Amino acid sequence: MNMVLPGTPNGAEIAALGVEAFYSHHPSAALRYPAGARDACRRDMLMHLIYVEAAAALDSLPLLIDYLAWVRALIGNLGLPVADLRPALDCLAQAVEAVRGSQGQDTARLLRRGLRELDRLPPEFASLACSGGPLTGPSAKFLAALLAFDYPKAAAILFDAVEGGADIAATLPDIVGPAMREVGRLWHRGQITVAEEHAASAATQVIMARFYPRIFATERRGPVLVAACAEGELHEMGLRMVTDQFQLGGWETHFLGASTPPKAMAAFAARSGAAVVAVSAMTVASVPAAASLIALLRTSPGGNGRKILAGGYPFSVDQDLWRRVGADGTAADGRQALALADDWVR
Repeated sequence: MNMVLPGTPNGAEIAALGVEAFYSHHPSAALRYPAGARDACRRDMLMHLIYVEAAAALDSLPLLIDYLAWVRALIGNLGLPVADLRPALDCLAQAVEAVRGSQGQDTARLLRRGLRELDRLPPEFASLACSGGPLTGPSAKFLAALLAFDYPKAAAILFDAVEGGADIAATLPDIVGPAMREVGRLWHRGQITVAEEHAASAATQVIMARFYPRIFATERRGPVLVAACAEGELHEMGLRMVTDQFQLGGWETHFLGASTPPKAMAAFAARSGAAVVAVSAMTVASVPAAASLIALLRTSPGGNGRKILAGGYPFSVDQDLWRRVGADGTAADGRQALALADDWVR
């Protein structure tokens, strides 16, 4: 697959051209937005370009529609005119064609198709990231403690669950997982700030680390998992929880964390004798990098004998995506990933 990586040349030029075209074609926009808003518009336009190009490189209309629905809701939550999104992205498509010529046709074509599809969907249509009902039980209590900055209480909720007989392998994904997804939705709805989101995530990672003496005391039975986020992907908590499931399942695990350089990842997988490599991309923009990493893993020493598991939010949106990036499978959560990997090594 010919991947177009995020941050491609001329991105800033395309974004600036798209913004100028929008203001030129819609002069009333200057009255709706404060002075200096064009700089913010250019940054937003560049982000749109990165995500649209990634979806185009992956030939994934579902990923693009999900992103457009997410952006549309975010604009509304910020109190900005949602009606400006469509013409702004039309201008972006024109700018891509103007700067890139024939090389930009696929991106512009997919963007226009995505906008037509979005127009057909009801206004209440939501991206997968924004769906889901209210939290209940321990997960709701855990989140409430985090948002109140009562981190000892949040930790106690997890430890009380385990001490009360709950399995660690169930406690972390069943309590922490829904709480972290709700943190993202609260930020998207404008109910918490980015700083509060980061604080909740950081505190959760510290609390989870207190379980590691128990997790790593699990008897190991042999297979090796190496897990890493694609280069440029900074969201690592989900993959950390998947890796913990493997460790609790008796695997020897090596978690390499966020934004792992591809060559270093491939060398580590070969040196450790990994039976399975898990590659995570939590954003659409990171999936092309994940695909490139998977291609490298296939051609590196030991590549023919190992299985590759691809996961993250985009793989839940486009359920055939794992095939197109060259992986052997995907899973919705750590327990499904472990079951799949156990089948592979039997």
